[in-house]
Amino acid sequence: MPKQPTDLPTEIVDNSGGVAHLVSHWTPVKTRGAQILMNDPTIAAIMSLDPVAARAALGLVIAARRAGVPLMVISGRRSPEVNRQVGGAPASWHLTGQAFDVQVLGYTRDEIPAEWWEQLGAYAEQHFGLSWGGRFSDPDVNHFDLRGVLA
Repeated sequence: MPKQPTDLPTEIVDNSGGVAHLVSHWTPVKTRGAQILMNDPTIAAIMSLDPVAARAALGLVIAARRAGVPLMVISGRRSPEVNRQVGGAPASWHLTGQAFDVQVLGYTRDEIPAEWWEQLGAYAEQHFGLSWGGRFSDPDVNHFDLRGVLA
């Protein structure tokens, strides 16, 4: 059995100081040792990505799920039309399949404190060489792209 990542965040602290363990918000389905979520957009989103981005996204999702966090990839490659509809940057890395956005099942992006996103971003940067959108001048905490890999 693969070793569990120790530096991947698995809980969040809510505004009242209470701790919510992300592992309690999902029931995984096990298939040949892999954990999947019902109605999970992750596979389709990953399949739309550039091969380097796909490997990094899959690695991040697997690490999170092994730690018990139901991380999903909710956006991968976008057409120019979809990119406009979602308010993406005109030169978005999503247009070339070199960027992806994630979400934790049961939470909106804004329900998860910045500190948790910072830990996830640091993990993705350290282990997969990804650039984390939380470091942008206009932070986008659930965004990851290949800037750091292709630079």
